[in-house]
Amino acid sequence: MRRYGLLVLLTLLFCIEGNAQKNISDYPYVVVPAFFEFLKEPDQYQMNSLTKFLLNKEGLNAVFETELPNIPRCDALWADVELSPGFIWTRTYVILKDCNGNEVYRSGEGRSKFKEYKKAFQHSLRNAFEIFDPSAAVLDTASEISTTPKTLPASEKEKEAPESVTVVSSEVAPKIGSSNATYVYGDYTLKALEGGYSILYKNEKIGELVPTARPNNFLAKTSMFNGIGYIVDQGIIIEREVEGMVELVPMKFEMVKN
Repeated sequence: MRRYGLLVLLTLLFCIEGNAQKNISDYPYVVVPAFFEFLKEPDQYQMNSLTKFLLNKEGLNAVFETELPNIPRCDALWADVELSPGFIWTRTYVILKDCNGNEVYRSGEGRSKFKEYKKAFQHSLRNAFEIFDPSAAVLDTASEISTTPKTLPASEKEKEAPESVTVVSSEVAPKIGSSNATYVYGDYTLKALEGGYSILYKNEKIGELVPTARPNNFLAKTSMFNGIGYIVDQGIIIEREVEGMVELVPMKFEMVKN
């Protein structure tokens, strides 16, 4: 009888654990696609790279699908971005799905009044992440997603960013990590590595440009700032985060001959 009671208790505990609701942060990976449906080409306006960067900033382990380790697909969440340009507002939501494509989390609405596509898309995405909750529970797919989104503070500030720079296609861009290529921006230096670059400040290494799934696009990870980088016809641009700014601030590195 005692053995029977113990068996029942263990069964109940197993059922409770199996039915326990998981949070976003419980998943080891969040997979970011190389292409969003509202874009015309992969990682246009660096939207996919920026999504990965902002998910990592929230403490999640965001990867492109090509970087996902050999694990069951259902052990990861799958990210998507829903964006709707309008006459006044560009509205954006960050969405997480399960391995079957079912929506299990939707952020509040990020908005932007910028008219230029790149500024509007990046600004509204960053605002959506201001109300993104990495500790939120992943909804049961049988449940309905809440239709009452959170709103941004009325005091939201919008700051103009410098004009965008045309990105060079991977076919004509300089080969990454070739020879001893060096790029300079003020006291900052980029030195070529295999597949990426070291980032130095006054000749002291502070981090690296880490390649992403899209050729010649990077994530900048340093002890001083974080951001995204890409090759342009004049050199390399790193768009870095600056406290108090809603837009990423560009750093234009120019090649120097050794």
